[in-house]
Parts: sequence; C-alpha cells; structure tokens
Amino acid sequence: MRYSFLIFTLLLYFSCGDNTEKNEKNDTVDSPYLREITQEMLDDGYTGKGTYFSIEGWKYEGEWKDGKKHGKGTYIHNDGDQYIGEWKNGQEVHEGQNNKSPEQKENDSTNDSLLVERALLNIEKGNLEEAKKDLETANLLDTTNGHTHYLLGDVLLELAKQGKGSEESVKLSSSHFKSAIKYKSDSALSFQKDGEISMYLREHLQAIELLSKSLSVDETDYQTLILLGYCYKELDQLENARYCFEKSINIETQNEEAYLQIANIYSADYDMTAIEYYKKALKINSNNRLAYYNIGLLYQNNHMYSQAQDYYHKLFENDIEDKWYVDAHYNLGFIFMENLKDYKNAINYFAEAALVNPNSFSSYFAMGHCYLSLGDVINAERYYRKSLDINPEYKDAQNALNKLLSDNEKYK
Repeated sequence: MRYSFLIFTLLLYFSCGDNTEKNEKNDTVDSPYLREITQEMLDDGYTGKGTYFSIEGWKYEGEWKDGKKHGKGTYIHNDGDQYIGEWKNGQEVHEGQNNKSPEQKENDSTNDSLLVERALLNIEKGNLEEAKKDLETANLLDTTNGHTHYLLGDVLLELAKQGKGSEESVKLSSSHFKSAIKYKSDSALSFQKDGEISMYLREHLQAIELLSKSLSVDETDYQTLILLGYCYKELDQLENARYCFEKSINIETQNEEAYLQIANIYSADYDMTAIEYYKKALKINSNNRLAYYNIGLLYQNNHMYSQAQDYYHKLFENDIEDKWYVDAHYNLGFIFMENLKDYKNAINYFAEAALVNPNSFSSYFAMGHCYLSLGDVINAERYYRKSLDINPEYKDAQNALNKLLSDNEKYK
C-alpha cells in the first residue's frame, strides 16, 4: 500500500504595557518592543521583551520567558484589530480583551482554541482545506501546542494522500509530527504517521525506527504493526514482516489487510498456504476482489486450471468492470491459449479484456497469436498491427508481424 521543510512561524511583538497609550508608542525609538525576535531565538529559550511578526499579518507585543509567552501581551493585526491577553509559560491564563463585541470575538481568528475546535468540525465533515487554514493560524498563535501540530501534520498528510499535496507539504507534515512529539502530544500517532511518511520517501530503516517508537508508546495499535510489516516486506525481511502481520491479527482479529499481506507473502512462492489466508480475508469481506483474483492466479500458477477458472469467474458475477475484471479475462484467455490450446475460447476472453480496456495492447497481440494458430493470417496481421498502434515499442508484436509478413512472402 499502498513525501525542504516549510516552517510555519509566529512572529510576535511582546509588550508588558497594559494601556492603549503605551501600545501607540511602540514605534518610537525608546519602545521596549523595538527588538525583533526570531524563531531561532525563541527555540534557544529567549527571555525578555521584543517584537515578532507572523506571516499572517499579525504582530505580538509582549514578553517571553524561556522562549514562551509570559505576562501581558497584545496581538495587533495589520488591519488594526487588537487582542490583549495574559500568558504564563506559553499558556493563556486570563481571557483576552479586544475591540470587538462578544459575538465577534466568538469567531475571532486570534483565539487558537476556537480555531482548533472549528478545524475538528471541518475534519469530521471532510473539509480538510478549511481545517488546514484554521490549524495554520492556530499554530501561529501558539507554536508550543503539540496537539495543534499533530492535527496540522495529519491534515497535510491526508491532503497529500488525496493528491492535493507535494513532497514539500509531506515533509512539512513530518516536521509538525516531530513538533507534536517535542511538546509531548499524540506521541504514538505522531511517531506512526511520521513513519508512514518515511515509507513514502522510501526511507524504510528510518520508518522502522519511528514505528517501533510508536509501539513503545502504544503496543496495542494494530495499524502500526501493519505499517511495520510493510517496511520489513519492502526490505525482503519476510519472517519479520509475517510476524508483524500475525501480531496485528492477535490484536484485531477482523484484520482483513493483515490476512491479505500474509497470503501475498506465501503466494509469491506459489505456496498454497496462501489460500487459507485469502479465505480468511474473504470471510471478513466477501467483496474483496483482490483476494478472489489472487486465489485464481495462485491456482493458475500451480497448473490447477479448473479451480483458477472458478475464482476468476467470481469476479464477473457483479458486473464490475474494473482492473480485476480485465486481468481475470486476460488470464483466462492465456489459460485457454497456452495451456488448453482452445484458441476460440481464448479469443473471446482476450476480446472482452480489450473491450473494457481498449489500450490493452497485450490482449490484441494474444488475439493475433490465436488467429495465427487457427491459420487466419489476415486477422493475425490485423491484431498484431492493432497492438502496435497502441504500443509501437512492443517488440513481441513487431517480431511476430515481421515473421508473419516474411513467411507470407515466401509462399507467394
């Protein structure tokens, strides 16, 4: 089954002043907030007053202690909106005041907890882009909130899975998971999902390390064990992979994916033990088309053609014309062509595969071979050419066509 880091920073202006007059003076040369504070300074545990600007148009006036907001401070937006609050060790201890009514404040983008609540609602509704905006703003307002980091990392990862991200956004997701761990929030899931990102980047040893750390926090998460099994499988450490999949089944018996993965490990060696595991997956989900297809293929690879036909035909019962439908027709055509020498039946199966997938150049080539075996050189040439029309680089079809034309020339 089957991502440069972009760092989101909050640039703040800190103020220990608690009246409007002092805020109006913060641009003068004697302002205690003139010093510009960088994220690096905060990471190094800066203590004192200064200014810090955000990429969202906010500035913060106040004071830090050990790199965290501490004391009274004011957020000021470049459109004039203000928010005054009091913090202790990075956490707001007194409800802030601003120049808006309570109704306006309820939706104020300076309230990170409300932003997170709204983001959670949007996540539940599947509105990930909207959730992302709120979480980014909440993260800017409080860069030490580990749960916000986790949620933002998760949203970025899910968007990437939907094709709405990039390698850069996936690496950014990883940085948020690392921040969640740093601030001791959602550690097991953060390790797990950071491990999943390492898998995407094909850094399997790094993924194994992260997934193992996740299990050290929560050994009962069967999904983490499945991911760990994938890693070992990619590294061809099949015994370790099988152990992880089996252990995940011990935790969650209705674990369809783990049964499939164990079956696939056996099936790769044509080991009929795989059938047992495929059938267990089908018992959990009787509509698992991959399991039906793989059982048919395993029987075919073991020259058990009657059983192979039975399982391939199960894929035709619901009129679902998907990849498995096409591949099963092609494989049946191959059985009748190569193993049973029944070329007419083979042509019918190949024709159905090509009907559903008109780009199936291998089906057209096989039809050409069947027609040639039946002595129909006209249709043989026709389907060889049709295969080459789709894939001009297909050497088997080109060689077969050249031979057919050469042989015909001899007998003229």
